[in-house]
Amino acid sequence: REIKVTIDLPVDAFLPQEYIEEEVLRIEAYRMIERTRTLEEVESALTELQDRFGTPPEPARNLLEIAKIRVRMKDVGIAELSVKQRRIHLAKVFPQRFDLAKIKRVYPRSIFKANLLELVVPLSREKEVLAEVFALLDAIMNSELLPEEEVVQKRDCRMSVPKSFRFFQRAGC
Repeated sequence: REIKVTIDLPVDAFLPQEYIEEEVLRIEAYRMIERTRTLEEVESALTELQDRFGTPPEPARNLLEIAKIRVRMKDVGIAELSVKQRRIHLAKVFPQRFDLAKIKRVYPRSIFKANLLELVVPLSREKEVLAEVFALLDAIMNSELLPEEEVVQKRDCRMSVPKSFRFFQRAGC
């Protein structure tokens, strides 16, 4: 079953009329981007846009970067992403899908709110929002998935937690 993702980022992401003048072609391009399911398909869409319409302006490049973020979110099973007050909020995050301890080492100021299934990571000042969001999702993707025997099922709880995070159980899950 494919996960439905929601993305709310403070960037302009669209295909400007000046870039693709004909509305029918612009709608076709939006559909092509929406149909992408892999990073390679997003790159292929970028190549096609460049071949047909020239170098994409920043809002179009942002749209393609968001398509990559959408693909990566589906890869790691994260349903919601937003950036608020210089913080990345990933919601409906299931810690048994990746090694949360490794993420905590890479992003020491990150906070996992177990009761909300939300991971909050402060943005750094050096990187652009899209690059930082993708880097975080990449880190999650590349963190080692926990073996099934490392996951403890808590009774009366809808989520399972890794042994290394038993404090979730004390927190009432």
